[in-house]
Amino acid sequence: MIPKRIVPYSRVIKEKKDQYQEKTDIELCCCGESRFGVELQGGNKVRLFNKFLMVEIGEERFIFNAVCDKCGKKIPVFDTACDGYDNQIPEKQQTETAGELTGSSEMYKCPKCKEGLFSIKVKYEYSDPEEMKELNLKDESNAFGWIYISLECCSCGKKIGDFLNFETE
Repeated sequence: MIPKRIVPYSRVIKEKKDQYQEKTDIELCCCGESRFGVELQGGNKVRLFNKFLMVEIGEERFIFNAVCDKCGKKIPVFDTACDGYDNQIPEKQQTETAGELTGSSEMYKCPKCKEGLFSIKVKYEYSDPEEMKELNLKDESNAFGWIYISLECCSCGKKIGDFLNFETE
């Protein structure tokens, strides 16, 4: 399972399901290619953590958009105001549109070569599917409990695993 809005821009790499959880790994693609700029808003302090570059997310809204190198389309990959399990419970009022920037953003650059195009892999983890059905969530496909995003620079090949590693519950 992956969020509905991501389906048209994804190629499934691996799926794993059992009675307790579901995990899906995808690679983003658009226009038959997988070269994207990475637009970040909020919480975009990238720091070294245990040999990995990771984004620190604070209390402010964080948005990760992929921008297709070929056509310029912006794909909202993750938005703390709209995505994840907690944002799908029926009592939660959601007024934001996923990926819609509300402030200044910046295009992420490779720390090695300073170029800005990446292939992007995303892993979504979901809780027990039966439990999710019982909760009558607004959008079950967007009710992932954990998201991981990794990048690979299209220019120098630098891999940035766990660029984002975030629990949404």
